[in-house]
Amino acid sequence: MNNLLILSGIGMMLVGIIPVIYWRFRNNLGIRFFVAGAFIWLISITIKLVMDFTVTGIMSNWFLWTTGTLGLIIFSGALLGIRTGLLENGLKYIGIRKYKPLSKMNFNEGVAFGLGFGCFEAFAIGLVSFITMLSFIMFPETVPAGIPGLNAPTIIVLAAIIERIATVLIHIFASLLVIYSI
Repeated sequence: MNNLLILSGIGMMLVGIIPVIYWRFRNNLGIRFFVAGAFIWLISITIKLVMDFTVTGIMSNWFLWTTGTLGLIIFSGALLGIRTGLLENGLKYIGIRKYKPLSKMNFNEGVAFGLGFGCFEAFAIGLVSFITMLSFIMFPETVPAGIPGLNAPTIIVLAAIIERIATVLIHIFASLLVIYSI
């Protein structure tokens, strides 16, 4: 096992912290726009988790049984896209439209909202990754057999960090599109 893979979690958490601090102090903003973005992310992820623990498995099994593997793949891809689009961006739209202070955001505040959304996600995913790797390092006997990713070269850490940076930028862009559509 490559213990340096713990750096991916640390890197993702830094992607979740550094841009928020930079943007907040560069633009002299309070935290309410960052918190609003993080809150909308938390609501959308909670709904996704509820779906995953209730109906997604039942629907996936039905599609597999009635349409086979190809039908399941098509269904899963469509569900992932529709669910993400409706919940993440739809809830952004509803939250911004209904909460008057958010509906009047300027560009810098809109970026702060997008950073709150994307950086909270980056931090949460990084924290889970960090805790998982830390537990594997501290208790190697708990590592499930046959996980080849745990022996990956250290350079793979950059992939996780770059992916989170790209995702944060996408969340900022999507947030700005929602804000300017309102």
